[in-house]
Amino acid sequence: MVRKLVVAGVAAGILVTTSAIALAALPVTVAPSHGSPTTMFRVDFDVDRQLSADRWYSVEVVSAVTRNDCEHQESSTVSYAPKGSHVAVVLRPVDKLRWCEGVYRGSIHLDRRIGCGNPGPDLGPCSVKGPTVARFSFTVKP
Repeated sequence: MVRKLVVAGVAAGILVTTSAIALAALPVTVAPSHGSPTTMFRVDFDVDRQLSADRWYSVEVVSAVTRNDCEHQESSTVSYAPKGSHVAVVLRPVDKLRWCEGVYRGSIHLDRRIGCGNPGPDLGPCSVKGPTVARFSFTVKP
C-alpha cells in the first residue's frame, strides 16, 4: 500500500509518497472554467516524463451530484506523448450527453502496467492507479 502525503508549505507543490518517489505537481489549466451541461472542457498540461505502453496519464473528473439523467464522472487517458510535449485532453459527457450541474473535481494520475499473471479467465488487474500528479476543477451551470 502506498500512502500519499502532501507536504504543506512547500511552494513547489511536491508530492511525497512512502515509497520514496517524489513527483512535482503538474501545472494544469482548464478552459472554460465554467460551462453549460453540454460544454466540452479542455484540460491542458505539459508532459514531464516519457510515456509509454507501460506508463500513462489518466485524467478523471467526478461530481458530487449522482443523478441518472446526467454524466457525473468521465475519464480519458494520455497513452503516448514525448517528454516536454503539451497535451490537451477534451472531456465531454459521452454516455448521458450532458453534465450534471455543480462542481467537478478532477485529477491526473500517472498509471502503470503490471504483470497480469498466467493466461486464463481470472487475470486480475493488469494496471494500477499511480500517484496523483495534478488536481483541477470546473463548474457546470444551467
